[in-house]
Amino acid sequence: MIKLGSLAHSTINIEEIQRQALQLFSEKSKDFRLMVHLLRTLQHSGNPAELILAMELLADYIKHYWQPAWPQKPLLKRRLAQQVIKRFDSAQASFCEQADETQREEAQGALAHLAQCWHTDEPALAKEIDQLRSRYARKPTPKPVAAPAEPTENTAQPTISPALTPAPDIAVDSTSEKAWKQTLLTVADLLCERQPDSPTGYRLRRYATWHTLTTAPIANGEGKTPLAPISADRTADYLAKLPAADKPLLQQIEQSLTLAPYWLDGHAIAAQAAEKLGYTAVASAIRDELKAFLDRLPILQTLYFSDMSPFISAATLNWLHPPATAAGNGGSTQDQEAIWQCFQQHGLEAALNAAEQHQQQLTEPRDQFYGQLLTAQLLEKAGMTALAQQHYRHLLQAGQHMLLTHWEPGLLAGLAEKASINCTSKDTAANRSVNP
Repeated sequence: MIKLGSLAHSTINIEEIQRQALQLFSEKSKDFRLMVHLLRTLQHSGNPAELILAMELLADYIKHYWQPAWPQKPLLKRRLAQQVIKRFDSAQASFCEQADETQREEAQGALAHLAQCWHTDEPALAKEIDQLRSRYARKPTPKPVAAPAEPTENTAQPTISPALTPAPDIAVDSTSEKAWKQTLLTVADLLCERQPDSPTGYRLRRYATWHTLTTAPIANGEGKTPLAPISADRTADYLAKLPAADKPLLQQIEQSLTLAPYWLDGHAIAAQAAEKLGYTAVASAIRDELKAFLDRLPILQTLYFSDMSPFISAATLNWLHPPATAAGNGGSTQDQEAIWQCFQQHGLEAALNAAEQHQQQLTEPRDQFYGQLLTAQLLEKAGMTALAQQHYRHLLQAGQHMLLTHWEPGLLAGLAEKASINCTSKDTAANRSVNP
């Protein structure tokens, strides 16, 4: 189950997992944790038929086994149920795009039945299902159809503007902090869906996630907290997809950030995905919101997850507060940030591979020089001092014997072209003054 949604997802035999889960239910246990795993195999794809089946399975389970089944602690059981609801919420957009009218009605009935099963014992969960039900009722945005060309007439025809798709009704619930947060997140989701290149929805989502966090998590003397880190496989999956980032990837990263409010490195990944999509204003807004959050709770920069991985890595801090450097440090700053991020997340070997790919794209000798300098810095940071010194010595010797014509020939070619234009202009002016 750890592989689900990771780079190794294609190696999973989902049907075999489902068969084994059903066999365990039949012969060994009715543990709710087993049901959570089974439901996850149905929720992950976003397929309408599988999502409806998951809703019906959960309702039947709640009806017969919610009270007697393990785990016995009600709080733990509720948390597991909220995970299931969150996954249904994440799959909602896919369902609404793919489902036909019959499936939409079946989902409404299944969710209504599920809310009814929880109504007496778990009213808070029943309320969440009711809110989920309204989101599953949304219909996909109709795609505009080009009108057929009509013959031009002399008589002017009135211009008819296409009707805008009405926004869905959103139930505003401020009866509790949790309900208000969910309302804000719903609005943020809608804004990001309708205007993915506008920073407003992304700012609102971060406000909803962080506005109730007024103190840092409990930590020991070393800064270690009991909070579990985000899955390394999931992070690796996001980083691997960054070079060809698309809207669904950005949505997935944003969803993970909502569920993991202290995964601060994820905001740098989201900003990089936004940059790849051309959403520059969104990337800047993400950076600004993270800066503001850390200004409010600066202690978070010194805290660690339960495995001693930091809340925020050095690479992300450098992205937030880039060191002052001379203008033009060679190569793409964004690419170099991505390489340092790769180093922090996956180690030296992966970072060196990324640096080598980056080096192959460089054409100017100056940029190639800085690319080699980045490799030396990575080696030094990894503790391979002797090898790093060899690289530094090689670069020093090369730099001492390099002429400007070799350093940046493109710059000199441009200067020569400009100088030629200026000389021609002066000669023309001089001729005019001598020979009026």
